[in-house]
Amino acid sequence: MGDPPRVLLGRPALRTWAFTLAVSMLALAGTAVASHFVEADWNARETAMRAWEVETIESIPPLAQRKAPVVLIFGTSLIEAATLRAGLEDQLPASVKTIVFIGTFGSRAPIEDLVPVMVKAHPDLVLIEIESMRRPDEDPPLIRKLRHLELAVSNGFSGVDRSTHIVYLPKSCIGLVRRKSDDVGNVVDDYRRWFHEPQLDRLPVLLDLQAAGIQVGVLDMPRAAELEAAAPNLLTYRTRMREALGAKGVELWSAGGQWPADLFCDMSHLDHDGAVLFDKWLSGRLRQALNLPQ
Repeated sequence: MGDPPRVLLGRPALRTWAFTLAVSMLALAGTAVASHFVEADWNARETAMRAWEVETIESIPPLAQRKAPVVLIFGTSLIEAATLRAGLEDQLPASVKTIVFIGTFGSRAPIEDLVPVMVKAHPDLVLIEIESMRRPDEDPPLIRKLRHLELAVSNGFSGVDRSTHIVYLPKSCIGLVRRKSDDVGNVVDDYRRWFHEPQLDRLPVLLDLQAAGIQVGVLDMPRAAELEAAAPNLLTYRTRMREALGAKGVELWSAGGQWPADLFCDMSHLDHDGAVLFDKWLSGRLRQALNLPQ
């Protein structure tokens, strides 16, 4: 038998193949260069944000000179929507200085790093939102860079600055997909998957602050009643967290009652009307914890 026939690339096909290879290599090179600059910018801004957090805490007046109790709240976009939305500035009590820190998506800067400065500043109360009690997993370097590049592209390469920590949202739930049904966008599936075993990664932070004489607590944000009915594990999770925290002398702050979907943008982020109700509850709870007149 003779040799098998050989398939030769004609010149047009060869040129197409070479062009495709060249474009692919240029795209990879461009991605690598963009990723390098985005990562450098991200790290610089992350460092600046941590410096701002430290500066903010260090600016707390000493106890002897303090004219009003100081409360620090560390949380996610849920507490951000409930307390920092435009038009809510007068909802929290003027007799309490409340400072809200919002974790940046993808940030490596942990709450743990702020314990020494908090102990020195000695705020009257520190609350950590229940979703922030779990310390995020560290992404491998390549995944971290790709995640930051994706965020930079979606933000039009405007970067991440302090506004990522404190964003004054308008009343219209901007940036959120409005959902009034518990099955829209796989919301129920997500919540059934996420909330099971107690997340206590940051319990040592609270215990260290508590040992220094600082009052602490964990803040549980409300969800739409329709969502909680469809994902009953939320109630179980809340109960387990309350028990686990209580065993260590840490209280779970949870707004009771029913919170209908009409008070939310997307079953979990409160809209303006919902935020007003939540802030009234939080104001009363802060006054109670700090022994202030109701």
